[in-house]
Amino acid sequence: MKKIGLKYTLPVLRKGKKIVSVPKGSTKIIEQAKQRWLVEYYYENPETLKPHRIRETIKLNRIKDPVEKQIFADTYVKELTDLLKSGYSPFSDNNDLKSDIIAISLKDAIDQWLEYHLSKGSRKKSIGDFRSKSSFLLSYFKADKKVKDITTIEMTNMMLFYEKGQKWVGTTFKNSRIAYVNFFNFLKRIGKVDVSPMDNFHERRKILKSTRHQIFSEQDFIKIKDWLFKNDPYALYFLQLLYYTCARPSEIRKLPIKYIDVIEKKITIPASISKNKKTQTIPLDPQLADIFIGLSIDKFPPNYIVSGSKKEMIGDKILPEKEVYLRIQKCYDDLTLTDKGYTLYSIKHYSNVRRYRNGWKLEEIQTINRHASLSETENYLRELMKDVTVTRAAPVF
Repeated sequence: MKKIGLKYTLPVLRKGKKIVSVPKGSTKIIEQAKQRWLVEYYYENPETLKPHRIRETIKLNRIKDPVEKQIFADTYVKELTDLLKSGYSPFSDNNDLKSDIIAISLKDAIDQWLEYHLSKGSRKKSIGDFRSKSSFLLSYFKADKKVKDITTIEMTNMMLFYEKGQKWVGTTFKNSRIAYVNFFNFLKRIGKVDVSPMDNFHERRKILKSTRHQIFSEQDFIKIKDWLFKNDPYALYFLQLLYYTCARPSEIRKLPIKYIDVIEKKITIPASISKNKKTQTIPLDPQLADIFIGLSIDKFPPNYIVSGSKKEMIGDKILPEKEVYLRIQKCYDDLTLTDKGYTLYSIKHYSNVRRYRNGWKLEEIQTINRHASLSETENYLRELMKDVTVTRAAPVF
């Protein structure tokens, strides 16, 4: 153990006994995290002038997640080392002073949160979303503000400030709140805050309606379909894939044709491209099956992508995310539909509303959308159809 001068040694993380066997279904990292961890160092006792061993668990063993536990431990060792170098003494300085000195800044907290998700292998989109949300935190608060000093009223004021200034609509506001709840809960779990300022967050009074992902009207759908048929067969094909599968645009962009079974009439969405990281199967609509047969899908290599070619439709590349977006946007521009809130998701929503109106059961809509429960499907349809106007008279009494 290396000594620094005559006062103390460098803090060292102790992870308990060495793991020699791992139970089935577990990993060495998980089993090691179950051990009692502590941070150990020696500091010269001012009375005896002899090294005194100090061991701290600093709530370390309350953390169950291996990645969170490792991040917290590494951060604490670094902070304690800096603290000792700055002159801190465990014999003369109290714990309150120590807590104030090593309290984490907002910028460092965000860095640790991102490190955690990178270590966990979180989705790139999730990491990108939080990077975006964290930029608002850093813009509203100072980067060196201690996270333990951020209050509920400050978070409420920040959210309302951006709702007004950035025109955060319902979905954006809701997703931002969820991101900040998760962020401060993470800080609670690793002992950086005692109470989350989002625990008693004051919800805004007015719910603003989102203007994006609106459902196509029947008239606009016909216009869009006709325009694409004449001007952009690839974009038309991509919309047909979305319409018949109710899959997400990102899933259609990445789906290899080996997961499409024209004979058994089914499509498998593999976990590697699915948003929920689960492999799930949906029925292949007969009309979409005819489209695949017309493209001679069986003649392409199995690893080719169902939307991988602007010319052949099926190809060997995953086309850029903006490829279809820009093509559809040109259609909206030419038809003067840009102010209606239409996106690629509009076709999926339109498909589901038509299915429901044509007599599909909730269970069937749940299956095609891969919803986890019927209540999720009900809520989804309720949200889509909340603005439907009644145009027909009731049946005769």
